[in-house]
Amino acid sequence: MNTETSVVVWGERMYIGRPEMRCDGWTYPVPTPSAGRGILDRIFWHPQMKWEVLRIAALRLGPFARVAVNERSAPGCGSGIKTVRRVRVIRRDCMFRITARFHLTELAGPEDSEEKFLDQINKRIRNGACACQPSLGIHEFVAFFAAPSPKDPSPLPITKDLGVMFADYDWSTKPPKPLWFRAKLEQGVMHCGRDLWLPSSMN
Repeated sequence: MNTETSVVVWGERMYIGRPEMRCDGWTYPVPTPSAGRGILDRIFWHPQMKWEVLRIAALRLGPFARVAVNERSAPGCGSGIKTVRRVRVIRRDCMFRITARFHLTELAGPEDSEEKFLDQINKRIRNGACACQPSLGIHEFVAFFAAPSPKDPSPLPITKDLGVMFADYDWSTKPPKPLWFRAKLEQGVMHCGRDLWLPSSMN
């Protein structure tokens, strides 16, 4: 069964940090596949299924801007963790269309079916319902979402090589290994399915 579905997301601010520019704090120009998966997980997450982002279309890209954001001094939580103020280069006024499909996991039982999950997912997208409010990178950078509409803007006429982009983690290894792919906008659309990811041995 084809489990492909799409959702349009937008927000006033986006910061999805580039690991090679961590000190300067620059955002990726468009969401990474991992960030797209995170948005979809917040709309609908279930242990019996997992998302695979296929493509991300840039419908609106605002200007870059420098802002001060609150970040934790280290991962995790506890008495030694402090909130620090840092300047980051974000992107303003963005809109994207995320297209993805899902796969059933080994936890899926006889009562779990692709038809059931797809119906629940599309119902949530149509109704604007979610398990947790999505964000564009940082928790405070709220993302809104809706089902695709004929009134949505067309993908921007931009073709650009975005270089090597973070895709996701290989959770089968300990510690998890980062996975990458060669990102490119082609008439405003970035294709990012798993078949385009670089082998983990190349990381």
